[in-house]
Amino acid sequence: MTMNFRTIRDSLIDLLGSQAAGRYRVIGYQEQNQDASEIVGTDRSVQVYYSRGEFPKSAASVTGPYRHNMTFRLDMFVSAQAEGDLSVIYDPNASPAAIAAALDLMKPAAEAAEDSFNEFFDVLYQVLMAADQVDLDLTPKIIRNRWVGSVEKDEPIPRGEYVVITGATEYTCITEEKVGGLEGTAGSIQDITLEVRNLDDTLDNDKAGVFVDP
Repeated sequence: MTMNFRTIRDSLIDLLGSQAAGRYRVIGYQEQNQDASEIVGTDRSVQVYYSRGEFPKSAASVTGPYRHNMTFRLDMFVSAQAEGDLSVIYDPNASPAAIAAALDLMKPAAEAAEDSFNEFFDVLYQVLMAADQVDLDLTPKIIRNRWVGSVEKDEPIPRGEYVVITGATEYTCITEEKVGGLEGTAGSIQDITLEVRNLDDTLDNDKAGVFVDP
């Protein structure tokens, strides 16, 4: 039996993917390093994964179903291209003048990346909170109380000739999880015979010992 949180995660990915319309890419949760050039402009990307869950004991019977309060995290990545190579900012051998020039190049790129990020969250929020997606169009309806309750944005980071901004938003909802029965396997029976032996290996029933006949 597949738990509902896995189905809901897959439905979130399907929803975001079907509504992307060239505005972003949906990666889903996986370990993947992206080059900044891959997420420039409308090639922004989002990763979706199950972040945490709670099973409040007070909200379920002993035998279930069990209430599952879920949080899915959506990691967002955007970048904008600068006029020159910004890696000089982290170059310990760069002159103050070179660093100052690189910072000047970073400002417009950082502003562009921020605008892109803000637009990106706007788009994702509209998709996730659309009235017709209150239950992710799942049949049977296994989701309730869906909500996008927070968003966070990190500081712009120079990477080569790009400025990258990352951030995340959280999608929370509730479902009921059921637990199916598990088939057991028959155990083996061993013949256990009590024998009492002396040090010279002669039998002595006044002393204790156990011999297991496999």
